[in-house]
Amino acid sequence: MPLFEAVLFGLGLKGAKGDHRPGSAFIKTVTDVQDIQPANFPEQLSNSKPSAGFFINLDAALLSEDDMADLSRLAKTVDLGGDITALKVSDFVRLQQIVNKGRGKDITPHPLS
Repeated sequence: MPLFEAVLFGLGLKGAKGDHRPGSAFIKTVTDVQDIQPANFPEQLSNSKPSAGFFINLDAALLSEDDMADLSRLAKTVDLGGDITALKVSDFVRLQQIVNKGRGKDITPHPLS
């Protein structure tokens, strides 16, 4: 099973068991992939570097030089480690912030009502 599919499977399984965070990540990823990628996206990703997905639909103009440097460092760590599990939790959070920012998504925390 390609890494991309294995990660999605794991997120879906945890979501099905009631853990809402992986379940939400699964739904969001599947929705995003279906909206923006051709049908053979998982095959394309499995034949590339593990960090390839970070750069899909990323607008470098939205990122600072520090963001780009961090993204490069994190991508290298993932590629050398073989997958995203090579990252520490703090690095994963930083990666998520950079990718969201680079895709033009609102990354500001929302106050609870």
